[in-house]
Amino acid sequence: MNNIFPHLPPFEIKPSYVPSAFVVAQGGEPVASKLIITGKDAGRELRRAIAAYVEDLEPTGVCVLDIDLSGVLMLDVAVAFELNKARTSVQLMEDGIGCYLVLRGVSVALRETLRALMRYLETVWVVYVVGSDTPEVLGELSRELRETWEFAVARGSLDAAAFDEIAEKSGTKIAASARSNRLTSLSQLHLLVKASESGFDGPSVDTGVQRVGRSRMFYPVC
Repeated sequence: MNNIFPHLPPFEIKPSYVPSAFVVAQGGEPVASKLIITGKDAGRELRRAIAAYVEDLEPTGVCVLDIDLSGVLMLDVAVAFELNKARTSVQLMEDGIGCYLVLRGVSVALRETLRALMRYLETVWVVYVVGSDTPEVLGELSRELRETWEFAVARGSLDAAAFDEIAEKSGTKIAASARSNRLTSLSQLHLLVKASESGFDGPSVDTGVQRVGRSRMFYPVC
């Protein structure tokens, strides 16, 4: 994780935040802290709780808040919709400054539910499956954008010049306009954050022409 992304203390989902959540009973015995969260009311309360939590912390700069779903067995489209509203409402997207939400503690079963919900809502989320330190993007994302984001995660940062490395590995040239479009699209999807400018000095894979200048640096949200 880059230092540009200080992590806020995780927001843990508790029954008090979700009035329609209930403990799943199996053979008369409760399955410990396994919540099923459904309905607009539960989703709205969860969204308000997240917003209040972030507001109390008064984050500055670029922060990541982990939403801990380790106790959640299932949630529905109404809750997913409110979670998505929470993500956009707590962000101040000017120059990327703000708080970004990432879902952690996601079970394999819940991942499949979230995958379907993200497609339905036409949005994307960064999630961590239980037991994995590798971030995933759930939702519809083109192959080019997904590969670019995964490259940014592996590299730690990304700017226009870094696409020379992608082109070298893939053997496919990436035009300057395509590089800019990918960075813009991933930023609009809240998967990359624009940060500091970086200098570059070297030949372009596209043209072989020596380039000297500065470009925006982007960091993956994860």
